[in-house]
This record gives sequence, structure tokens and C-alpha cells, in this order.
Amino acid sequence: MVQLCDAPSATTPASNQTTTTAKRSAELEVAYLDPLDPDLPSDPQVTLSHRQLGRLMFIAADTGARFEREDVDADPVGWLFAPRNLFDDRQAVVACQQREPFVRAMVLHGLSLGLDADLGVIDGLIEDDRYRVLGGVAERDLPVRPLSAIG
Repeated sequence: MVQLCDAPSATTPASNQTTTTAKRSAELEVAYLDPLDPDLPSDPQVTLSHRQLGRLMFIAADTGARFEREDVDADPVGWLFAPRNLFDDRQAVVACQQREPFVRAMVLHGLSLGLDADLGVIDGLIEDDRYRVLGGVAERDLPVRPLSAIG
């Protein structure tokens, strides 16, 4: 079952409801389908880019690893399918297909900041490090010069 998410959330400010509704009207809310059940012709088809699929695989693995490492008493798959403030009340499995929500999830899990957080808090942390995290060139991708070359 796939449902359109066209209703703004109760926590969305009135001034942003039109924009949020328009943005969300094109997104799908993904219902959890038991992976052990047989495939059906009525199962929804989902088209993802290779990068989007990679983001979902990465966040799923990272969520599971964090929950195990920190002995979190929650289901990591449930976390992926539950609406979160972190993603403007969208599910991680939908939101994390895109780069910025994916980075938000990585910061949340990487810093062990709970199971959900306010967008402003996480974005503030990312903004402090925007060049390295979202600026297009990661520090590890910059050329390394030997110390003797630094004058």
C-alpha cells in the first residue's frame, strides 16, 4: 500500500504549510510490507537512483549498528518507517533518499543524539561544518601534501 502524504503536519507553521504541502504531495509514504511474504503483482514499484539506494542501504546499516552498539531498546526497521521531526514528519525511508535528510540522519546516529531531533539543532551542527559535510568536497578528497612542502 502506498499513500500520498498531502496533509501538512500539526507541527508545521501556518506560513510554511502551502510549501510543505506542495513538496510532500509528490512524495510517497511507504507502508511496511513483510519481506518474508511472497511478491504480489499489486506490490508498489519504487524507482531509485543508484545513489538513493546507497543512501538507504547506508542509513539502514548505520541505524542497525547503532542500535546494537548502544543497546537501544527499539527496532531499527521501525525507526526507518516512523515519521520523525528530523525529517519534517516524514519517514526516514522516504526522506533519506535525498542528500540533506540523509546527512541529518548520519549526524543524529554518529553523535548518538537520541532517536529524533529538532531540524534546527541538527542543521545548526551541520552548518558549523557545511564545507566539509555538504560543500561538495570532503576533507578526505583534498590532496595531501607532505609536511616538507608546507612553507
